Amino acid sequence: MKKAILVATAFLTALTFSCSSDDDGNNDIVLGKWKLEQTYTNDVSENISDCVKKSTMVFHDSGSLVIQPYDMVQQGSENICDSQGTQSGFWKNLGKENKYEFTIGHGDNAEKGTVTIVVEGNRLTKSSTFIEEGKESVFKEVFQKQ
Repeated sequence: MKKAILVATAFLTALTFSCSSDDDGNNDIVLGKWKLEQTYTNDVSENISDCVKKSTMVFHDSGSLVIQPYDMVQQGSENICDSQGTQSGFWKNLGKENKYEFTIGHGDNAEKGTVTIVVEGNRLTKSSTFIEEGKESVFKEVFQKQ
C-alpha cells in the first residue's frame, strides 16, 4: 500500500512540474485564429456578405497580429470574393477592463488604437468607439474561434 501511495505521489509531482512550463508563456484568451461572423454599429446588425465573413484575425503568443480581410470586388463584369491583402501588426493586453492595444502597420504608417475585447466561449467580440459627424458610435465585430 505504501508503495502504491509513493508511486501515485511521484506521478502527481512529475505531472505538476511538467505542466508548470505552460504558465511561462503567453496564455491570453485571445490567442489563436478567429473568423468574422457578424458586425454591428451601435448594436444594429449590419448585412455583411459570406465573402466578408471569410475575414480572419490571428493573435500570436509573440504579440504579433495578422488580419486577413475579404470583400467583393468587381473583376470585369463579375463580382468576385477576394482577399484585401494581409495586414500585420502587434497586440498588447493592457491588463484592465478587457482593453487591448493594436498597432497595425509599421514605422511612420503605423496606426495605433485601443479596443475592448470580450471572449465568451468560442466567440470574441472586438469593440471600438469612433466619432463621426460629431456623434460617438460603437463598432463591434464578432468572431468565431477556428
